Amino acid sequence: LRELWDHPDRGRVPTNWTISPVLADAGPAIYRYFQKTATANDLLICGPSGAGYTYGGSWPGASFADYSDVSERYLRRTGLDLVYAYNQRNASDNGWVPIDGAVLETYRARTSLRGIIQSWETGGILGTGELPVIGNYSKPGNAAEYKQALDAHVGDWNGESPFFIAAGINAWNWNPHDIVELAA
Repeated sequence: LRELWDHPDRGRVPTNWTISPVLADAGPAIYRYFQKTATANDLLICGPSGAGYTYGGSWPGASFADYSDVSERYLRRTGLDLVYAYNQRNASDNGWVPIDGAVLETYRARTSLRGIIQSWETGGILGTGELPVIGNYSKPGNAAEYKQALDAHVGDWNGESPFFIAAGINAWNWNPHDIVELAA
């Protein structure tokens, strides 16, 4: 993250950056650095899933509530109010499934989140109401390949209602210049 953050093109276009709220305890100076050096185009969001890398639906019974309570303490300490949340794959066809209703209700009831970006590679609004959920649109490839896939995806829009896309960029092989190129 630090190498991407130090790239000279960071901040040129609006970009969400996932960061662990647990850094408030584990690395408070690191967390403060990202807060203090963020531009108006950099938005720090909680990720993935809250206080730690997890799939909400994998928690047995009502135990996800305990995880959400810990996450909420860190959300309040850090001021983060959006989360990039992992969902799970369907075992029968290995396709993505939406966040379980009980998990979503637990996030809504036990956290101060104002929205969720869900790991859902097809994008689109998945839920509205008190806690909106938008799917993360993610495709492999470089900026030109991603743009081609994104254009095809947007081509399905009827133009009559709002159309929102949370474009997920793979930080393992992209940098801020690639994001600027895609935005252009």
